[in-house]
Amino acid sequence: MVPTSTSNELTKEQIQRAIDLIIDRMPQQTELHQEALTAFRQGNYALVKRLAAFNPLDRYCKALSFMGGAFNPQAISSGNTFTILNESILNVAELAKERTATELGADIAQIFG
Repeated sequence: MVPTSTSNELTKEQIQRAIDLIIDRMPQQTELHQEALTAFRQGNYALVKRLAAFNPLDRYCKALSFMGGAFNPQAISSGNTFTILNESILNVAELAKERTATELGADIAQIFG
C-alpha cells in the first residue's frame, strides 16, 4: 500500500503534476490521439469527451476524457478527483497491456514465419 499525505487539500498544481505523469505514459499512436491530446491541452474537454464517445474502445481517448474532470471544483472538494485519476490510470495500464501483447504477438509471429 502506498502511504498518503496527511493534507486533504488538493491544489490544481498537484492535479496537473499527476495528469502530466499519466500523459507521459501514454504514447500517441494515431492522429485521433494527437487531436485528443491537443484538445485536452487547450482545455477543450468537451471535444475530448466527444472523441472518446465516438471511439468507445480507444483507451487513450477514454483516459483523457476522464482527466478533464479532475479540475472540476466539485470533484476537487468531494475527493472525486482521486477517482478520476484512478480511472485514467487504469485505462493507461490497459492500453500498455494491449500494446505489449500486440507487439509480442507480432514478434513471435515473425519467429514462426
